[in-house]
Amino acid sequence: MANIVDSLKGYITSELISKASESFGESNSAITKGIDGLLPTILGGLVQKSNDTSAFGGIYDMIKGGAAKNPSLLDNLGSLIGGGNLAQNDPKDLSGSLMSSLFGGKVGGILDLVSSVAGLKRSSSSGLMGLVGPLVMSYLGGIIKDKALDAVGLGKFLRNDSTSIANALPAGMGSLLNLGFAKDAGSKVTSAANKTVTNVRETAASTARATTSAAKETVSNTVETSKSSLGKWILPLLALAALGYFFGMRSCGDVGNVVDKTAGAVVDKTKDAAGAVGDVAGNAADLAKDAAGAVGDAAGNVAEGAADMAKDAAGTVGGALASLGDFFKTKLPNGFELNIPSLGVESKLVKFLAGNGALSKDSWYNFDRLTFATGSANLDMDKSAEQLENIAQIMKAYPNMKIKLGGYTDNTGSAEGNMKLSAARANAVKAALVAKVIDATRIETEGYGSAHPVASNDTAEGRAQNRRIAINITAK
Repeated sequence: MANIVDSLKGYITSELISKASESFGESNSAITKGIDGLLPTILGGLVQKSNDTSAFGGIYDMIKGGAAKNPSLLDNLGSLIGGGNLAQNDPKDLSGSLMSSLFGGKVGGILDLVSSVAGLKRSSSSGLMGLVGPLVMSYLGGIIKDKALDAVGLGKFLRNDSTSIANALPAGMGSLLNLGFAKDAGSKVTSAANKTVTNVRETAASTARATTSAAKETVSNTVETSKSSLGKWILPLLALAALGYFFGMRSCGDVGNVVDKTAGAVVDKTKDAAGAVGDVAGNAADLAKDAAGAVGDAAGNVAEGAADMAKDAAGTVGGALASLGDFFKTKLPNGFELNIPSLGVESKLVKFLAGNGALSKDSWYNFDRLTFATGSANLDMDKSAEQLENIAQIMKAYPNMKIKLGGYTDNTGSAEGNMKLSAARANAVKAALVAKVIDATRIETEGYGSAHPVASNDTAEGRAQNRRIAINITAK
């Protein structure tokens, strides 16, 4: 059964996309991304509000009443694009009231974030909200009617799909709107990842033990057999080679190399049948130990790699630093007092802004107290809020300051996936700053994936340093 997000996307036809593209002067791709960002955002706001019984009652009435006043809207969504007042009960006006009730003063931040993620003009994002809002209202109005739902029932219906809604949210939207259910979804992912790591470790250890035991048994049988017949030890050796090959193919290329050597040794020993049977058995034992050891090492590497990947993909950026120094208080030009570490990014930015240093596109400062949920672009605001607030205050104190945010990953995973994740995280930080009343036009973002590493990716510590968000001052 389709979830709510996918059901709503079913109403977005190629003809509707083309009409919106022509009306707003945007590409079809950008329009699609904008709609894909707004649909779960509005649904996310509804899920969040559904936990507030008193507030959600009024929202329920808006949805039910709006749908009743425009019963055929789902069959005529194109009328919402580029038109004026559509009817006495304008769906755009009705959905505008809903947006205000759901998001209050954060509507501007939503539009800025969607514009950034989709590559749209802000006016286009605003126009698309006038399409998506009525669509959501009409669809839910139909659900209310078909299922005879009251406010409590609608809230439950929405919350039942909260996971799919959270997964569809644009990067950074959950943090911007402080959507608690989206954070819960991130925690579940982290828990699942940790459980996977444990299972991988246990499986790897079990595999290594089983392989070692099987190898020992094979060697024992080989030695016993070799005492009575030269020809009979050839088959156990071939079985050993097959065992090594089986586990090698399932673990890593290194084990495959060991297996090749093992098989080669078997052939050589077969040809050299005139050699001492005792020596052959001894060689078989050594080869079996090597194969078992290699499989054990490979299994250990699998477990270590899984554990490293399941760590916070952003980490605490700058966690490789031994110390950020002592905290001290300093006043900004507008009188705001910061409490910051002497070696932290805030201190470096303030020093540069107050000095006469020239701007450089190569001068980047790494955030050192930002944390993301594992494998996602959802900021952990409990750990990141202080530094984000400090950066916002610095930008307010220096109104001419403009910045570029760069997102970076380690080299784990695909290049395409790393590029998307790094860009999403940079956009999430931008959204968090915009939510603190920083003009979105003052912030550029770009994802660089695993490019420009600052440490070796051969160690867990190096990979943690490479997973970071950095800031470059482009104007001051």
